[in-house]
Amino acid sequence: MPSVRPLRGLGCVVAILVWLAMPFRVAAVDPIIGTPIPDEPLGTSMDLPASGGISFDLDGDGVRELITLGEAADARGLTGVRAWWVDANGAATQSNEIHVRRAASVDELLTGRGAAGIDRDEMIAVRTSEPSRLFTARRGGEDVPLVAAIGTPSDAPVPCCLTIWQIVSAGGHAIELRQVADTRQLGQQLMPADFDGDGTDEIFVNEGPIDPGDGQTPLTMEASILRWNGERFTRRTLQIGSLAACCPAPRDVGDTDGFPGEEVIVVGSDTDGSAAMVRVSVRDGEPVVETADIGQVDTARVLDLAQGPGIVTSDGFSGMYLWSWARDQQPVQEATRITGGAPLAVFGTGERTRLMIGTPGSVASILVLPGDLGGGAGPSVIFGRDLRAGAFAGGELGTQPLFSGLVPDGLPGMPDAFYYSGTIVQPVADPDALADSTPGPLLIGVQPLGRVGPDGSWEALLGNYTDQGFFQPFVPLYVDLQMVAAAGQLRLVGVGDLTSIEVNGGNLEPTFYGAAPDPETSRYGLIVGDEAVVAEIHGPPGTTVNWQSRGTGGDDVIGPSGSIQLQLLEPAGPDAPNGSGATAQIWAVTPGGHAYSGTWRIRVFREPPDLSVAAPDGVIQLNQTISGRTDPGVAVTVNGAPAFVDARGSFSAPVTAGILPTEFRVVATDPVGNVSVRVVTLVWPLDYRKLPFVPLAVVITIIAGAFLYLRKPDTGPRRQAPDDDATFEEIGG
Repeated sequence: MPSVRPLRGLGCVVAILVWLAMPFRVAAVDPIIGTPIPDEPLGTSMDLPASGGISFDLDGDGVRELITLGEAADARGLTGVRAWWVDANGAATQSNEIHVRRAASVDELLTGRGAAGIDRDEMIAVRTSEPSRLFTARRGGEDVPLVAAIGTPSDAPVPCCLTIWQIVSAGGHAIELRQVADTRQLGQQLMPADFDGDGTDEIFVNEGPIDPGDGQTPLTMEASILRWNGERFTRRTLQIGSLAACCPAPRDVGDTDGFPGEEVIVVGSDTDGSAAMVRVSVRDGEPVVETADIGQVDTARVLDLAQGPGIVTSDGFSGMYLWSWARDQQPVQEATRITGGAPLAVFGTGERTRLMIGTPGSVASILVLPGDLGGGAGPSVIFGRDLRAGAFAGGELGTQPLFSGLVPDGLPGMPDAFYYSGTIVQPVADPDALADSTPGPLLIGVQPLGRVGPDGSWEALLGNYTDQGFFQPFVPLYVDLQMVAAAGQLRLVGVGDLTSIEVNGGNLEPTFYGAAPDPETSRYGLIVGDEAVVAEIHGPPGTTVNWQSRGTGGDDVIGPSGSIQLQLLEPAGPDAPNGSGATAQIWAVTPGGHAYSGTWRIRVFREPPDLSVAAPDGVIQLNQTISGRTDPGVAVTVNGAPAFVDARGSFSAPVTAGILPTEFRVVATDPVGNVSVRVVTLVWPLDYRKLPFVPLAVVITIIAGAFLYLRKPDTGPRRQAPDDDATFEEIGG
């Protein structure tokens, strides 16, 4: 049997060589423990997605219900209407679902036969891909909820007919639809307006461009005014000529001429390519169209100022203008302001009129009109970019406008308010008080639909993200266009939770694996060795997470587990240069709309830590101390035992020396595994290596010579002392 000793020796040699060849790195980096996104325990998700909704007191008990429009539960692809009742505990009970349908015969509607009910066999379903919308209008002096939809007959290649129904309570938790109008044409926009000033709204319908049929660009748009006569709608059509009707839209409603009744402002391009503003009014029951060529118009808002009605327009670039427009005359420019943005909202009337201008997610101004608009001395309040909102506006979600719009029913005990870029603005009369407007949540990706439940204690929200977890394009409330067709998630959130701002300023604090805090930068800097960088985010289920890092990114949703992991950086290869890395950004939006974000600079760090070791001064003590200095945050071991390291990097470790020379291996390891090694050899009771050998040899030689000299024996003849009693002869010998 061959000897195993050579094999053992060879194995030891190989092991030593392998150990020497290995880089000085540890196996894993200690995680950076983060802070979870606060839970939203009072949120209640509905079981069906929706594309729109309103809050309305259907049964007249003083408590508003929630009416939703979305995909039908029992007929996929069809539009359905539901109502939700919310009790004091926030439990939502849903009504029956009704499919939105239209009459097959327009004559039934115009003769009134369709108002009382239509044979189900003569009805066709409206598919969710076609525009549908919920809104309210005043009927008989009271607000009533309406739903409008564009139907597509089975034998028609394109939509043809806009139909309007009134939603009524059928007793208990049940609803019915009563058809009240059919325009026969494709309606593109709807706007309620009290044209005749009798307290009952009419409905202005943009039917769209009229095709000249010769291949030319349409120059005329057709519109309808639907008027409720107590039993049914009557329809009056009108044509708006000299307007290139590629994209005209009604912009605002209000009194602009000083006469009883409201007008609708329509903005579009004139036939020669210039911009035009059109005013539609009703006089003696007949529609009247007035066109003004006032230059580029992007947005318009009607104002009720102390000196009379006015219109504020924006050209979409840098100009904002105040106009007065008397009946049968051209508009007169009253004031101009060179400023970016567009009119977002109007607060108050008369001397209390306040106009908010700006762009979603950036900068807003509150103007006290008309002085501010004309550059006068009137005070204005400027809202700079919200720091929390800026993180979203500058990143992947920058294309998703921060929520801007009126808060339905206002805040508890307050009038209607305006959410803008993380601020709840109160429409108070005192302009100085606007500077103290309450900071509010960012509400990114959600649209408040209205207060529901007892005392309005719950806010109904429509999230603009689907169950697949990605954001959908969002139309802010101040843009009065049709609702987006993409379905989102419905959720009930306590009013107190909704109006509370994000904790910790909205800063996202994930748990990081594979990285350590960068000692040379702020709290948002990370260093990494060879490991992948993974961020783990804890938050409410349903929270949407978007991220970007080194040109890549993605989106996901936190599931029932309450957490999600994102790999922000792959493991750095051996050739990755020191200092290379990436900037990682993460955005998280809870189902209730609260937004959290963070940006981190991650760099590869492969420099060994500084390490200096001081040998003990005493050379005869049995118990000695090895001390030295390294970088702050570095761990030090001496022969595998941890040493004490203070905040400045100074360390010390007690050791025990032996009679024979003993090596002590001092290892300094930084948080990402970079290592520095020093070796110290000690011996007890005397470390001869520290003695001064040459001087010591001289001293020893001198001492030895003196000792030997003093100790040398006398080898010469001995001399005797004379004896006093001896005779001379004896002495002489």
